[in-house]
Amino acid sequence: MKIAYVILFGLLNLLIFSSINKKIQIGMNTKILLMIVVVAIAILHFVDFYQSAIASDIFFILLFFSLLFFVFHYGSKLAITFAKIVTNKTDEPLYSFFGHWISYIVYPLIYIFQIATIIKN
Repeated sequence: MKIAYVILFGLLNLLIFSSINKKIQIGMNTKILLMIVVVAIAILHFVDFYQSAIASDIFFILLFFSLLFFVFHYGSKLAITFAKIVTNKTDEPLYSFFGHWISYIVYPLIYIFQIATIIKN
């Protein structure tokens, strides 16, 4: 069942990443299929046929970490906009590094945290 959770959060993170950043193009039919898989695995968590599911509080914490992608994305945009207003300068290399950091470093780190939590529990 732990593999199903790794797949669940991997697909959920991929869907969120592709919808926020537009850097990964996924067709609408594929997104619908992935959403069906995510919902099916989430339903299996609450039905818990195998009695090997992770605890609900851990499940919700991991779900919260997936939803943090929205906070990181819009928070970074807000921080960059605020920095541009305050400094009256456009330091594009710094802003692009910040965007790159959020897009390509934080997302995998959150997924690695989710995998480690699933394996541990």
